[in-house]
Amino acid sequence: RPGGAGNVILNLLSLGAEVVAIGRVGKDWAGQALSGALQRENVDVRMIVAQEGYSTPVKNRIIADNQQIVRIDHEQIMPLNESLEQYIIDQLSELLHGVKIIAISDYGKGFLTPTLLTALIQKANQMGIPTITDPKGHDFKKYHGTTVIKPNLTEAYIAANLPMTTSLENVAAHVLSQCQAQLLMVTRSEAGISLFNDVG
Repeated sequence: RPGGAGNVILNLLSLGAEVVAIGRVGKDWAGQALSGALQRENVDVRMIVAQEGYSTPVKNRIIADNQQIVRIDHEQIMPLNESLEQYIIDQLSELLHGVKIIAISDYGKGFLTPTLLTALIQKANQMGIPTITDPKGHDFKKYHGTTVIKPNLTEAYIAANLPMTTSLENVAAHVLSQCQAQLLMVTRSEAGISLFNDVG
């Protein structure tokens, strides 16, 4: 089954959304299988690009008696090559025509380069399309201008570069200032979700 951002796509489909996917696979059997699985769900996959020398991530789960024993991951972190990056950027205006919302799921594999993120978010803002970003890493500046940013609690503290003893309100102010988002949604496991808005 599709995992990572592919799983996000399946969740959106289950809510009744029509999905246009932007992503990267390798020129391998796993990339073909992933694109095919999404196509069978009526996902628009024309902007899932295949990169030479990149291996599509594959996660194998070993299950016994309905319980996962171990998971074996085959994946690599590799920047999106510049020609594919420019190709996607050049297609954004047409690709986003009729789109009502953009979900950015960053898994830190190198596809969402700062250049691509900037182009995507800027184009979305120009077209009046809200963006919801699930971030990765410690530098949220690359998501500058996103409408909503949704880190978990640990990610929020790391991005703010503040100790865990700091109040979440102060952390939120730092994160909102860093990425200039309208809303910060911090997922807190069993403690629920905290929502902060940019009052500046």
